[in-house]
Amino acid sequence: MKSRKGGLAAIGATDSVKAPIRKGKEPAVHRVHRSRKRRNSDGVTVELGGCGAMKDYWLAFVPLFVAVDAFGLLPIFLGLTEGMDARRVRRVIVQSVLTAAIVALAFLFVGTAVLRLLGITVADFMVAGGVLLFIISMTDLITAEKKGRQQVDPESLGAVPLGVPLLTGPAVLTTSILLLNAYGLLPTATAVIANLLLAGVILGCAGGINRLLGKAGAKTLSKIASLLLAAIAVSIVRKGVFWLIGGGASLDR
Repeated sequence: MKSRKGGLAAIGATDSVKAPIRKGKEPAVHRVHRSRKRRNSDGVTVELGGCGAMKDYWLAFVPLFVAVDAFGLLPIFLGLTEGMDARRVRRVIVQSVLTAAIVALAFLFVGTAVLRLLGITVADFMVAGGVLLFIISMTDLITAEKKGRQQVDPESLGAVPLGVPLLTGPAVLTTSILLLNAYGLLPTATAVIANLLLAGVILGCAGGINRLLGKAGAKTLSKIASLLLAAIAVSIVRKGVFWLIGGGASLDR
């Protein structure tokens, strides 16, 4: 009986070792995310889904954060809202963020169609837009401070000049179109909205941030942002030139 039980145990152990491994679904540990890719109407490869979409979002977020330059707007915002009560300041911030978001998103949807109607390719816009961004960033670097309108209507202050052109200006519009062609609509639109909401939060804390950083600190951050924008502009021009020369080469160079 002893040997019989031992034999049965041995057979059971052998069977468990030699049991066939079921094929089908991969174990959760070995599953690897496979991102999907598509080409947009201009032939640019755009990665979709999962980690690729998150990466595209952050790649779109950073240039737009630099282009918005909310910290550089703090002195102008404080000057324009000087003497206003807290309730009116909050209303101005909401108005400015809404106006800036509507203009930026409208340009995202309409801008590409206009460029296609005019026969302007992605590479053409990359070179021209990159040069424009470089000029804007260099102007901000050289000048003492950003210029705002001196005489403004308090009722429309949030829309003009805070919403347009200070929050959503040429730099943001140009950058958004370039990012749209590089990473797609969803990452770019999400990054635009997130940056404008973040700018609204920064403007809402303008008094505290200005006291913390001081005038020199806010100006230093603005200059650093302008320098980064200049570097991004050079990168955009370089990719546009490679695209023109290669006749459809990869934009990841």
